[in-house]
Amino acid sequence: MAEEAAPITPNAELLEWPKKDNRRFLHVVYRVGDLDRTIKFYTEGFGMKLLRRRDVPEEKYSNAFLGFGPEESNFVVELTYNYGVTSYDIGDGFRHFSIGTPDVYKMVEKIRALGGTVTGEPAPVIGGTAIIAFVQDPDGYTFKILERASTPKPLCQVMLHVSDLDRSIKFYEKALGMKLQRKFDRPEHKHSLAMIGYGDEFETNVLELTYNYGVTEYSKGNGYAQAILVAISTNDVYKSGEVVKLVTQELGGKITRQPGPLPGINTKITSFLDPDGWKTSNSFHLKMAEAAPVAPNAELLEWPKKDKRRLLHAVYRVGDLDRTIKFYTEGFGMKLLRKRDIPEEKYSNAFLAFGPEESNFAVELTYSMVFYVFLVT
Repeated sequence: MAEEAAPITPNAELLEWPKKDNRRFLHVVYRVGDLDRTIKFYTEGFGMKLLRRRDVPEEKYSNAFLGFGPEESNFVVELTYNYGVTSYDIGDGFRHFSIGTPDVYKMVEKIRALGGTVTGEPAPVIGGTAIIAFVQDPDGYTFKILERASTPKPLCQVMLHVSDLDRSIKFYEKALGMKLQRKFDRPEHKHSLAMIGYGDEFETNVLELTYNYGVTEYSKGNGYAQAILVAISTNDVYKSGEVVKLVTQELGGKITRQPGPLPGINTKITSFLDPDGWKTSNSFHLKMAEAAPVAPNAELLEWPKKDKRRLLHAVYRVGDLDRTIKFYTEGFGMKLLRKRDIPEEKYSNAFLAFGPEESNFAVELTYSMVFYVFLVT
């Protein structure tokens, strides 16, 4: 008689979620001292395109998104300028970004002509023949220019220093569903490295994690806008948050923003620190799929009929959450699906419906101790 299979534990099932989720690197966020200067340097020196830009005078900052292609399919940089702040401490924990190009020498000369600092002249990589160089942008952020005959993702690597390479690899695999591409040790240079991401490192973006022998502490500086370094997509920000919570209990790290919506925009995020204090965010973007540009208008207008759509929930504020829950459950017969309190952000919310959220239209009630006013034009 065949033995009965052991039941799958809830935690084991939850930890499988990141492997099934739709994930990619969205953007990397950091601060600059002069937004116009940096936009000029990145577009003329690196060949990036300015994708969008906005000024938020009431909050005294401006930001701009730049990349080598549209945000919907490319890893991009989000530059933030805070009014009146002209310089930042970058720290020594962040090492560099990498940009792939067929002609390293040509890009380096463009950067030199723009007044950029060349910290490492073009030369063959250690143990290989590919040409690399190192440059700094006007704010002192380092970029490695990497020779690649062709690359679908020119902004290809983000290199970070970590204090325990095996622990970091395990964290990014379990918490974020990344896959280790390769790991190697260089005792002659007293460091070890690992490439980890969501696909082949020569085809997409990866993190390059570096452990320097005996070094367990690094400075993060204050150059990383909103303290978020890398943003990663997810189809379910709440389930992703549960996975991260579970993994941080085992490996270290900390959730710094509970899963939930950002006020005023159609985005839900959760933010957290990895075991070394690098901050990451999972973002769920409510965006329409981009149709192919060759499609005629008639075909484009048929897309909503074919798409998988339903009403998810209605969100509104209430003055007394417990009172409203009692009214809706006893008066309307709804069920309280979940409720949470976020004291650090001064609000609580609850989801109620006549059935599970996965298949029913629900109400999301929010009680806030902060009153927001949004002007929409």
